[in-house]
Amino acid sequence: MNTYTATVGHDLCKPTGERWIETFAPETPAAPVHPNAAGESAMATAVEGALAHHGRHH
Repeated sequence: MNTYTATVGHDLCKPTGERWIETFAPETPAAPVHPNAAGESAMATAVEGALAHHGRHH
């Protein structure tokens, strides 16, 4: 499952509130260089969409 595509435009170089991957010094509750809550939510949505798509075809 590709979760990268869903995060394009929300990389760690974006300001707080736009980024879904935290910097080496996180400003939101997240491990350094890991998804924050918005990033986790976006990846969960991508996975749910893939599962729903898979279920329709099998």
